[in-house]
Amino acid sequence: MPVVVLASWLCLAQPSAASVGTHETTLAAAGDITCDPATSRTATTCQDAATAALVSAAHPDRVLAIGDLQYTNGALASFLGEYDPVWGAFKATTLPVPGNHEYLTSGASGYFDYWGAQAGERSQGWYATRLGSWLIVSLNSNCASIGGCGRSSPQGVWLESQLQSSTATCQLAYWHHPRFSSGLHGDNVGVQPLWEILQEHQAELVLAGHDHEFERFEPMLADATLSSSGMPSYVIGTGGVDLRDFGIVRAGSAVRIKKFGIGLIDLYANGWAAEFRATDGTTASDGVTHECVAPTVAEAASAPSAPPTPVPKKMQTATRIRPLHVKGAAVLPPSSKQGLALTWSSRTRTVCTVYMTLATHYATRRVVTRVKAIRRGTCKVRGVNQGSATLEPATITITIRVS
Repeated sequence: MPVVVLASWLCLAQPSAASVGTHETTLAAAGDITCDPATSRTATTCQDAATAALVSAAHPDRVLAIGDLQYTNGALASFLGEYDPVWGAFKATTLPVPGNHEYLTSGASGYFDYWGAQAGERSQGWYATRLGSWLIVSLNSNCASIGGCGRSSPQGVWLESQLQSSTATCQLAYWHHPRFSSGLHGDNVGVQPLWEILQEHQAELVLAGHDHEFERFEPMLADATLSSSGMPSYVIGTGGVDLRDFGIVRAGSAVRIKKFGIGLIDLYANGWAAEFRATDGTTASDGVTHECVAPTVAEAASAPSAPPTPVPKKMQTATRIRPLHVKGAAVLPPSSKQGLALTWSSRTRTVCTVYMTLATHYATRRVVTRVKAIRRGTCKVRGVNQGSATLEPATITITIRVS
């Protein structure tokens, strides 16, 4: 079987054990798993038994089954005859999401019949699971079958609500069709709104399948821009059906491996680590235990002299901080102009104050924010995100980088 390894993993400085906390959960993950009953098993096809053996050996706490679990059409008889005798050994601990092949049976009925309540509502296929410090978000990327994947779609509204109300320290999301991929199918722009929502709430990572190979992407913004403010992602369509060649290598692609195997993700109280484990006994890892984005609160500070309008005495502000990155959502009274001063600290313990003048322009669903900043201390304003609000007061989202 040909093997393609086109990039090496980059080793970075490890955060301290204290910063990521104790180990909580191990996840095994893969999609594109079990062949059609009529397909012959060869060295290059139908290797679901070999990947299942990897799962068994890893003793994970949960298994993420990332769609296209049963070829060719996800019929219940196929699930019972092929998937269940092999990967069905992990059914009780599996968190499934559907792929496009499941929907080749009307309404993905075979998939929902097999999984029952584990798969969420039949008309939806999305749900969330709390595992220790983590919120695991299982999403349905078959957008045309579920009312879309946009912000105002039922799934988009649900996702926003889940992330806003969650008290989890870290978030992981997964669905079948990858936002970014160098495989046969390439990038999927249909799931971009879901990525945007997760990005705004600073989720840690995203997993997908669909393309039948393993690929790791550096942190990316939803618009395909490489950025430390984005999310890393993994394509793990290596569960056993077959393997395919890579196509055009996308920007941000760090590792590409054409082997059967599974992803293993270790979740810590405030961090995570991932590796790919292949059926030939090889492994690939970036050697890094990544630290989660830590929640903190930004407090109102004294405004500089003669602000355009008084700074509110109290602001309900929730901020999640990455190293050298602060993103805050400040709730302000409705006004065409409003002065604002924020104080925050990064993990480098740099404390700084920036005075901002915000000009807001109200629309039915969006608030476009312009920021003009007077720099003080060691902080700079690098970019401004759009916030959204339907009712006053407006919610303004500001991105600040520590220089």
